[in-house]
Amino acid sequence: MFFNLFQPPRLELAWVLPGRLVVGEAPQSKWIPVLKEAGIEAILGLCAETEVPWPKNLTQEFQCQRFVLPDSHYREPLTVALLDQAVGILKGLLDQNLVTYLHCQAGVERSPTVCLAYLSRYHRLPVLDALEWIKKVNPRTALIPQQLETVKAYLEIYGAQS
Repeated sequence: MFFNLFQPPRLELAWVLPGRLVVGEAPQSKWIPVLKEAGIEAILGLCAETEVPWPKNLTQEFQCQRFVLPDSHYREPLTVALLDQAVGILKGLLDQNLVTYLHCQAGVERSPTVCLAYLSRYHRLPVLDALEWIKKVNPRTALIPQQLETVKAYLEIYGAQS
């Protein structure tokens, strides 16, 4: 079997909002050129530094922020208050017109959950329609029932806004 060592690293970008928001797994150093070529300007990580250390040059190339959210492996569950803070940070980046890469460790739970809450609140998409879209663009999406219930509780409090 022949491997082309000169091909760029494979990174499938899951555009939740084309040209504005990508959801995915923790960025690797070899992906930096791919992210830059895609126009990514900001990175919002939802994992602790101990879970996912960023490549050293990531913070030099992008506007980077971390906001730690629990996933199904944490003792404490995701709360509405934490979800609201994460959505607020994401909205702030998007309101600055920064093309944003939102990630957690594997792009399965936390980052899709934040995207779901954002789309439902600010783009007025029904939760199940937004979830279907996120799963279409990011097939690895696998929220646990508690995360979906937290999004629904979040929307009961904050509702849809434009």
